[in-house]
Amino acid sequence: NVPGVALYYTSLQHVRNTFATLFSSAVVTTRPGAEKGRVSTLTVLSPTGNLAAGALTRTAIGFVLNPLTIVKARFESNYYSYRGITQAVISLSREGAGGSGSLAYRKLFQGFTATALRDAPYAGIFLVVYEGVKQKLEQMRVHHSTGPAVELLSGGLEASRDEHH
Repeated sequence: NVPGVALYYTSLQHVRNTFATLFSSAVVTTRPGAEKGRVSTLTVLSPTGNLAAGALTRTAIGFVLNPLTIVKARFESNYYSYRGITQAVISLSREGAGGSGSLAYRKLFQGFTATALRDAPYAGIFLVVYEGVKQKLEQMRVHHSTGPAVELLSGGLEASRDEHH
C-alpha cells in the first residue's frame, strides 16, 4: 500500500539517522565513491545497524497502520455492513471492550503480533541485502565505469522490494 511504503521509507531514514547518533558502532564511516567527490546525506549503517533499523521501522509502521488495515478488511468483507469509517471504529471498539473499557481498542490491533513477527525479520534482512548489493554495485561503477547499468539494477532491486512489501 502506498501510504505504508511512504511512511516506511520516511521513518526508515529517521531511524537510521537516530541510530547513527546513538550508536556510533552502527555507522560505516567509509563510503564507496567518496574519493571521486560523490557526496550523500544518507546515513550508511553496518549490516547489524541496517538489520535493526529495518526491523524496528517495519514493526512501528505496522503498529500505526494496523487499525487501518483492520477497518479496510472489514469494509471489503461482505459480512460487515458499515456506513462509514467512524461506525467501523466505534463497532470495533465496542467488540473489543467486551464489557471492559480498558480493552476497548484491542480489536483494532488484532493480528499485530503475528504480522510483526512475519514482517520485521524480512524488512531487516532485505535492507541488509539491498545495502550490500548497492555498495558492491557502487564499487563496480567507481572501479569499472559501468555507468547506467548500476543505477538500473539498483532501481530494479528496489522496485522488486516494493512489490513484496
